[in-house]
Amino acid sequence: MGWEEFEQMERQQLKERREGKLCRALGVTLPGETTEQLDRIGEHDRRRTEQGLVPLIDRDGTIFYKHIDDLCRLDMNSRTVAKRVVVA
Repeated sequence: MGWEEFEQMERQQLKERREGKLCRALGVTLPGETTEQLDRIGEHDRRRTEQGLVPLIDRDGTIFYKHIDDLCRLDMNSRTVAKRVVVA
């Protein structure tokens, strides 16, 4: 995947998350979770997306956020790793 495709995909995913896709995906609570916890996770995600922030993971596994306009080709791997961690 080239840089332009990657950037376009990132912007689309950010838009979807801003529109509440993560909140809807979280849906039903699992044993030990509360609705309030899921709501809080969804709200934090929505606030970050409204600011244009996307998560990345550095080499030592630390999650950090970067504005989508500041992403560069060198961030592609860190961003891909972050997506895997968020999904898992």
